[in-house]
Amino acid sequence: DLEGVVDGLQRVVHKLKSENERLRSGAGDQVKLAAAQRSARDSKERLKALEEELAQLRTRAAAGDDAMGRLAMRQEQLNQAKRALRQRDEELRQAAMRGEAEAARASELEEEARQAANAVARLEGDLAKLQRSALGTAAGAAGNAAPPQRARDAWPQGGGRHEPLQLEAENAELKRQLADARDEARDLARRAAAG
Repeated sequence: DLEGVVDGLQRVVHKLKSENERLRSGAGDQVKLAAAQRSARDSKERLKALEEELAQLRTRAAAGDDAMGRLAMRQEQLNQAKRALRQRDEELRQAAMRGEAEAARASELEEEARQAANAVARLEGDLAKLQRSALGTAAGAAGNAAPPQRARDAWPQGGGRHEPLQLEAENAELKRQLADARDEARDLARRAAAG
């Protein structure tokens, strides 16, 4: 009976030792668990800090992309303005060349008009001389004729450089040349005014 009590007590001691061993190993697990929890908290804090830094970097990258986009847009606007300026300069250069050509042409037309006016003045002078000569010749012939007749009838037909018929023909030719010269002068004046 005493042996049974001893055996029972040994079993209890054994049980308590097992329980102590289990508790001891459990306490080690608790320490490991606490360390793991601390490490997890530290990792979470580091992760949160890295996420915040990443968000800041993304914001700065987006701002940089936006700035690059604005810069590219401004550069394109500048290039367009340069192209427009070059085109305007070319248009002005061509307009200046056209203006110089038109001014030269206007000078030529003015010179032609001046020459035509001089020719008209010469022809008018020649015409006036011929008219005076014809009137003087006709009056002299009429004064020498016995019955009054037309001046051209006072001259015998066929001869003499200053016969009335020949003078009338020259007079008509000069009038035609004068009319042509006046027409040409008017045309030149119109072209000079239009040019």
